[in-house]
Amino acid sequence: MLFENEFLNRFSIDTSELQEDFEDKSADRLEHEIMRLIAKFKSISNRVSNIYNTLKYMEDEENKDIIGFVVSREFSKKLGDFNYKIEAFPIFPRDAIDLSNYKCVILTSATLDKDLIELTTGISGEYYSLEHVFNYEDVSFIIKNVVPKNKDLWKEELINSLRYLRTFYSKVLVLLTSYEQMEYIPKDEDIIFQNTTTLRKAIEMVENGDKNVLVGVDSVWTGIDLKGDKGLLMAKLPFDSPEDPINYHRMRYFKKHNKATTSHFGSMKQAMAHSSSEKCLKHTMDSFIYARKKAFLQFKQGFGRLVRSKKDKGTIIICDSRIWRYEEFINFIKSLRVKIYYRQQRGD
Repeated sequence: MLFENEFLNRFSIDTSELQEDFEDKSADRLEHEIMRLIAKFKSISNRVSNIYNTLKYMEDEENKDIIGFVVSREFSKKLGDFNYKIEAFPIFPRDAIDLSNYKCVILTSATLDKDLIELTTGISGEYYSLEHVFNYEDVSFIIKNVVPKNKDLWKEELINSLRYLRTFYSKVLVLLTSYEQMEYIPKDEDIIFQNTTTLRKAIEMVENGDKNVLVGVDSVWTGIDLKGDKGLLMAKLPFDSPEDPINYHRMRYFKKHNKATTSHFGSMKQAMAHSSSEKCLKHTMDSFIYARKKAFLQFKQGFGRLVRSKKDKGTIIICDSRIWRYEEFINFIKSLRVKIYYRQQRGD
């Protein structure tokens, strides 16, 4: 049985008063009432049928490789409760863009990753890298000797780092990796949180001096254009959460197939071979490299929030010493001639 009786009873129709309706109502009114009940029954039947068909579609082995699903909810004031819905999305939307009618397509980005583009969209081609034009020599990058796993110490260093940046800069961006982390940030009148207003309004408030700290997650890593000297605080390395729907389904795909991206990521494997054991790469190469490249991409996007013009400068602090494990992160910072400082102990 697909559904419990208790669940089905919620959709039941009370017909106990129909006999009275026969006696008390005119034929026209009675016909109207019966038609209303039939329409309600059909609506409920269609809803149950749609749920059943969706569940069957989700269980299809072929669909598990191409379609991901997520259950979301939205509060309804009318019902006084949550409405739940199941949404489907392509795990790798390789056929979403048809380029057959174009003679040439140019993709540009300060952080474009050709391997991830090819993996997720199927688009491949020539790749060219240009030198940056901004001055990063006046930027300081501070790595705190703390890891998020040590939660109490990490939270303490996060708060201390924010206090430090606010001492020197009138504009500070705090880049978190989850909304839960917002609870760790002290609440005061000079701090604006991304989830309390629109992002555009939040940026304007910082630009105008109404607020001096903007705290946010995903879109603050990638969608902020706040010019001028500033401090930037990264809570930790931006690896995707295992609970993120797209990331969950892609990791499941890699685990099932355990194949297939060596051609895309071969150079990356060689670059990391000396810093990662062959055993680790052998068993987790696809999912590990994908997660690492995604985190590196977002790290560079977050890093780019600091310098938005040739006159900008400032300080970046990351409360995550795991960055030393990933050479591409450190090499990227060094390639910009940014000064790196490592805080061995608290307060030094």
